[in-house]
Amino acid sequence: MSNAIDRSPRLQTDPGAVGASLASLPLQLSAAVKQFRTLRLPRTYRGLTSIMVGGMGGSHLAADIIRSAYTTKLRVPLHIVSDYSLPAWVGPRTLVIISSYSGGTEEAIALLDAALARRAKVVVVTAGGKLARRARRWHVPLALYDPRENISHQPRLGVAYSLVAMLRIFSSLGYVPLATGELTALIAAATRAGKKYGPDMQTKSNRAKQLALRLYRHLPILIGSEWMAGNLVTWRNQLHENAKTWAETALIPELNHHLLEGLRDRTIARRLVAVMLDDARIHPRNQKRLRITSGILKKLGVRVERVRFGQSPAPAIDLLSFGGYVSWYLSILHDIDPAPIPTVDELKHRLA
Repeated sequence: MSNAIDRSPRLQTDPGAVGASLASLPLQLSAAVKQFRTLRLPRTYRGLTSIMVGGMGGSHLAADIIRSAYTTKLRVPLHIVSDYSLPAWVGPRTLVIISSYSGGTEEAIALLDAALARRAKVVVVTAGGKLARRARRWHVPLALYDPRENISHQPRLGVAYSLVAMLRIFSSLGYVPLATGELTALIAAATRAGKKYGPDMQTKSNRAKQLALRLYRHLPILIGSEWMAGNLVTWRNQLHENAKTWAETALIPELNHHLLEGLRDRTIARRLVAVMLDDARIHPRNQKRLRITSGILKKLGVRVERVRFGQSPAPAIDLLSFGGYVSWYLSILHDIDPAPIPTVDELKHRLA
C-alpha cells in the first residue's frame, strides 16, 4: 500500500487533467499577475468602510484565503456571501466583489443586481459569461481573466486567478498593502511546492502522498488556526469534489469550547483522522492548544496527523498546493476520476 500512488496508472493518465491543473499553479499565478498588471479602478472606490465578496463554491475560495492569510494587513472588514441576498449593511460605502469563474452562477448574478441597486462600489471578477457581459453593459469595473493554464477547467483548481485579481484590487485601493515583489514570492512558493508535493516526488519523500495514504478510508477533519482558515475551507472543498469524500474543518481555539465533547462517541471518533496544522506564526497559546488538543483527541480514539508549515515564506500558497495534491492522490486511491462532479451537476440541472 505504501507505493500504491506511485504505481497507479491514474498518476500518468491523469483523468480530467486535475494533476495538470495542480502542477500549473505557478503558471496560473504568473499569468494572472500579467493579466492584472494594468488593472485600474475609480478613485471613488477608495476610502470605503467594508468589503463584501459574493461567490459560490470555488469562486469565493480566494477571498477566504485572503481574509485569513492577510488578516493583519486588511484595513477594513472583509465579508463573504454565498447566497442570493445581500446583508442589510451593504451600501454606497461598501466595495462589492462579485466573483464567478464561469460568469453564469445564478447566485452571483443575483448579488450583482442587488449590489448595483444598493449603489455599492462593484467590481466583477470572472472568466467571462453573463457576468462579464453585464459588467460591460452597465460600465462596472471588470477584472476579466483567461484561465487557459487551468487545463481541467474546474473552478476549484483555478483559484490563483481570482486570488491575484483580488489582491490587485485591494492593494491598488489601499485596503491590503503589498510589499514589492510579494506576488513574485507567491509564484516562487508555488514552484517549490509543486516540486515537493507533485507526482515526480516519490511517496517516501512526499508528505502529500503520505497523508493521502493515511486518510484513505477515513474521514478527515482539518484543524488549524488564524491564517489557515481560508486554506482549510479550500482544502475541504477539494476533498469533497476531487476525492469525493466527506471532510470538515475546525479552528483552534473555537473547537476547544465544544467539539471535543462531540467526539466522546467512539463509533464516530474511530472513523476520523484529525489533520492538525501547526505553524510558528500562530499565537503561542494556540500552539499550546494544538498540542493539548492532539493528545485529547488520541485519548478519544481519533487518529491524529500533525502537519507543520513553518518553513515556507508564503505558507498559504504552500498549503494551497499541498491540500490540492492530497485530494488528488486520495482520488487515485479511490480509483475515481476526480474532475467530474455529477451530483452537483444533477442538482444544477434540476434547478434549471
